[in-house]
Amino acid sequence: QFEPQLPDHVSRTMKQTHTWMGDSVKATVTYDKAWWKDKGLSGGLYSNNGPVVQMYDQSDEQGAALVGFLDDSTADMSEGQRHQAVIDQLVRVFGAEARDYKEYRDTAWKHEQFTMPPGVPRLSRHSNVGSRVYQEPYLGGRLYIGGTETSSQA
Repeated sequence: QFEPQLPDHVSRTMKQTHTWMGDSVKATVTYDKAWWKDKGLSGGLYSNNGPVVQMYDQSDEQGAALVGFLDDSTADMSEGQRHQAVIDQLVRVFGAEARDYKEYRDTAWKHEQFTMPPGVPRLSRHSNVGSRVYQEPYLGGRLYIGGTETSSQA
């Protein structure tokens, strides 16, 4: 809720804008070290055969991690099922070292209350993304709406 209320055309457009990450599942697997580099591998993964569809090396001086996106259909699996399926795929792709991870975390955005509220019908992908409504300030210039969905450029 906004006080004072936003203009009707803004509220209407917001309700009809697809949340870009709403159907996505993002996963992170952390390791003590980026062992894949020792094998001459980048840690990058693109696949049409497994829960992971894309994954990248996100290691830095703080630690080693593989981070990426799962097939949207995995959102309907339990976190435990996703966890096992991701580790199994990493072992198939990178080798047995993938099983020696520190932590697995994932987020199925469609189950996040403020990303995809329950009981609200799903919108078709990318509807109203970049709408002109999002390019204007509101509430006397005190509110600028910003985010992936508001950009007029890809």
